[in-house]
Amino acid sequence: MKYTQEFFGLQLVFAQKMAELGGYPFAESIRRNTAMYRILGLDWDLDPAHPRWQTCIQGLPTQEDATPWTYRFYLENVEDIPEYTLPRWGCFSYDYTVS
Repeated sequence: MKYTQEFFGLQLVFAQKMAELGGYPFAESIRRNTAMYRILGLDWDLDPAHPRWQTCIQGLPTQEDATPWTYRFYLENVEDIPEYTLPRWGCFSYDYTVS
């Protein structure tokens, strides 16, 4: 399932507001407060130095133009992003362990 540009826009608007409220950089807010890191197929460590993440963040234009650019970056990399295999409900995936 490919995400829409509108979904990316919503993520970025939220990141901008959280950056303003938290007093930290927009790029940091994207990593900390959105699903973008995981959408790009990166793992849960949220490593800010990951090469794919660095390419994404370093290419970000101004916040006003971030949505189209980020969406293009996603589409250019979507083939390299592993498919989620966990069960899903809407945009949420889940897993459980039986003991």
